[in-house]
Amino acid sequence: MKHKPEVLIVEDTKHWQEIFVEIMISQGFQVEIASSYLDAKQVLQRNSFEMAIIDIRLSEGDSFNIGGMKLLEDIRNVPGNTTNVVIVSGYATVELVRDAFKKFNVVDFIEKNTFEEVQFVELIRDIQKLRNN
Repeated sequence: MKHKPEVLIVEDTKHWQEIFVEIMISQGFQVEIASSYLDAKQVLQRNSFEMAIIDIRLSEGDSFNIGGMKLLEDIRNVPGNTTNVVIVSGYATVELVRDAFKKFNVVDFIEKNTFEEVQFVELIRDIQKLRNN
């Protein structure tokens, strides 16, 4: 049986979880979902992933931003980690997105407010092609 690539979806909105899960399953991924930074941290202690889709503005406690950025830092601090990370947000600032690219080498950013499934699927396929080469 062929190995299914694994993706971690870290999203605190049920609606967006469902969208990302449906698309990733249709693209042949095995999916794990986390709704918060703490949930994702626990999942990452048990498993590694080929790809992660992370809401950069996760609410963690009283503050937005901390959860998503902290998770990016945690993923990149794991020695040998090769997870391809796509960040998503409906409310991210240019500075926040720029920091994520510079500090954590994310692959791409998806704006929820202008989300198009076709473009997202193309992005996922391109990431898989690069990973398999």
